[in-house]
Amino acid sequence: MTTLHRVTEATKKIGIGFTIGILCIIFLILSFRLFVTVKESIFPTPLAPPTVTFGKLPKIVFPPTTSQPLTVSLNTVSGSLPTLDDRVIVYKLQLPQVSFSSIDKAKTIAATNNFLGDPTPISDTIYQWNNTNPTQSFTLNIQTFDFSFTSAYLSYPIVLSGTNLGNPSDAIVATTNYFTNYHGSLPSDIDTSKTQTSLFAIQNNLLVPASSLSDAQVIRVDFYQSDINKLPLYYPHYPASLISAFVASGDSAQEVVGATFVHKTVNPDSNATYPTKTAQEGYDELKKGEAFIANYDTPDKPVVIRKVSLGYYISDDPGQEYLMPIIVFQGDHNFYAYVSAIKNEWIRN
Repeated sequence: MTTLHRVTEATKKIGIGFTIGILCIIFLILSFRLFVTVKESIFPTPLAPPTVTFGKLPKIVFPPTTSQPLTVSLNTVSGSLPTLDDRVIVYKLQLPQVSFSSIDKAKTIAATNNFLGDPTPISDTIYQWNNTNPTQSFTLNIQTFDFSFTSAYLSYPIVLSGTNLGNPSDAIVATTNYFTNYHGSLPSDIDTSKTQTSLFAIQNNLLVPASSLSDAQVIRVDFYQSDINKLPLYYPHYPASLISAFVASGDSAQEVVGATFVHKTVNPDSNATYPTKTAQEGYDELKKGEAFIANYDTPDKPVVIRKVSLGYYISDDPGQEYLMPIIVFQGDHNFYAYVSAIKNEWIRN
């Protein structure tokens, strides 16, 4: 009996000791984590410097524009410029190569969309097909397979009538089907939740914004690529994208009467980090007229900046090598301006 009692007591002591040991370990772990948290808040561990693996990068090629100093004021939600990330990832873009079958593939694509016969070479990689009845033109890059489709729709009686224009949702479907007809599907990185439509009327052979569907004769559809590293992609004349179409009234239903398709593919495995300018540095360049003005509905008025952020720039230049970051300034009256975000010392002269 005495022996059993001793065993029971010993077991209790072992259990208590084991429990105390576990609690001590938990206490030590929590204490260490608290110490690290406090230490990092007071003396943070310095980040490793940017990798700058690609060396100096080429300048961003923005479309030609007349730059001049702007009358700019800042009116953000916080009342000041934000603190931007001090580095950002730059990606290499995948540049396709021309093959012996490229021109045959291009002819097949053109023929599928009623552009027959041999094209006219515009350059070593760009070919153009023309139709005369109705007046249409199809221009395709046989290296990238980017293309543009234009027509004289501004003077088509059926377009001017607006009889079969449909609604914006139908226009998105028509545009999706149109691009699918060319490429088999929309690119996998298109974020359909971002798709935008715009209404236009035709006045004096020009497109002007329409206030309602009943006043519209053309619907523009813009597709946008998904964010990369939580940063949106911006295009040369944002909010216009590089994958877009104009939809108008056809003989029996709405149809695409003009389109642009320019798509860049990012190589996620080929990337490097680069130091970025501060928001103040970008703002100073904007005020000096050194930014690219992507859009402004009232260029004769002073600019009021409402938002400053980072993004990536996608060009319609087929030779763009890298997905480059930009500082984006957004303001009243559809104002968008871009400043290259990479520190100037890492940009080639």
